[in-house]
Amino acid sequence: MENKLDESNLTKVELVKRLNKFDLAFFSLDTITLSRWSKNKTKPSNYRQFLMYLFFRDNISKCIKFNRSLNSSSSEANKVIDVYFKYRKNPSYDKPLINDDNIIYYYNIYNELEIRSVFSYFYNNFNFYLEIYDFINKYSINYNSYLFKEFDVKNERITSHIQASFLNAKNSYYFKSFLLDKDVNVDLEKDEELIIFDIPFFREKKTFEELLFSFIEKLIELDYVNNPIYFFCVSDYFVNILELLGGKHIGTIQDSANNIFIYENNTLSFLSNKYIIELYRKFSSRNEFSD
Repeated sequence: MENKLDESNLTKVELVKRLNKFDLAFFSLDTITLSRWSKNKTKPSNYRQFLMYLFFRDNISKCIKFNRSLNSSSSEANKVIDVYFKYRKNPSYDKPLINDDNIIYYYNIYNELEIRSVFSYFYNNFNFYLEIYDFINKYSINYNSYLFKEFDVKNERITSHIQASFLNAKNSYYFKSFLLDKDVNVDLEKDEELIIFDIPFFREKKTFEELLFSFIEKLIELDYVNNPIYFFCVSDYFVNILELLGGKHIGTIQDSANNIFIYENNTLSFLSNKYIIELYRKFSSRNEFSD
């Protein structure tokens, strides 16, 4: 903190005033609290520390990896995730048993038309997704979707995946209007880019961590570090984990096949979550060591 003050040529009073205006999270910040932070007598929350990095335009990846004042004790989340994967039922594609030596992880980028064909056998079972496709066609909404895959090279099949779609401000407004008509609690007032995150079925905990890490890397690379993100979860099997990661339930879509639960978060809040910090550090260290 002291180094940042020196680099910015700002006094504590000036910095407090600017932070007060920068984000509501700093609305009540005063010079006494800032002084305590700078002298390491107390420390701000992870979220406020991330906001400070945004304010000073520092690298979020370095913040996560090297800022040891961040709280990364995520034992509670790990316990919930461990229990979930311990008791889940193996899907049919686990037969024959998948050998981890045949598993690779990668992603592809698809446009709004291409992504439909990849998993049409799944999404076409839901009236909600069919309505979304009609809505996208009606308003000519264009976007790119990143499909993060776990792939079994021996059996030539995708064994797990997550899908993240990135919408510009105009298309975000259209999409939020669609959700509002479904009684989902969305905010149309904010003009902002939006990420739609589809959560399918994860084969095991390692799968979940690998795919989630790839998504986090892409968020940081594309500089989507302070944007709204909507999580779509088919059935309620994963909602406890979403809540532990900071998600807020904003609506449930009743569908003929299954209920679809929608959770909202902010990417900065998501990235500053203790579990996400620990996960990112673990996999970043592994990749750096392997390089």
